[in-house]
Amino acid sequence: MEIFKITHTGVNCSAVLHQNNGFSLNYPSIAVAFKNGTKSAVLQRTVTNVGTPNSTYTVQVVAPPGVKVSVAPTTLAFVEFGEKRSFQVTVSAPSPPAAKDSAEGSLVWKQSGGQGNHVVRSPIAVTWVVVGSSIASATSYSVIV
Repeated sequence: MEIFKITHTGVNCSAVLHQNNGFSLNYPSIAVAFKNGTKSAVLQRTVTNVGTPNSTYTVQVVAPPGVKVSVAPTTLAFVEFGEKRSFQVTVSAPSPPAAKDSAEGSLVWKQSGGQGNHVVRSPIAVTWVVVGSSIASATSYSVIV
């Protein structure tokens, strides 16, 4: 009912949850919570060119400590303003870093064409969930796998 008040359309939350792979929403931030021994997650993101036409962006990954982050493709080429491109982020970690239950990093897309120098940064947050903790029941923007 709350969503209807804003969108004026009916929404089946279960269908959206399934479609979005457990809250893999298209937010600029990337948040993953590993629980029950899960060691990897794959997220899809779609971005829109708000920079100059004929631009190429190359990704630089600053992985959280103890975490491997890969992005495919590593470059996104845009011909027009408003054009959309998608990329996939794979986050994996064998175990939590010593004495920590979370780690932070970022993805940085740097423009290398056209007439601009845009830099787009997306934070990455990884959490290892301890069974029985409050985050284990979280249903926010995180992908809990």
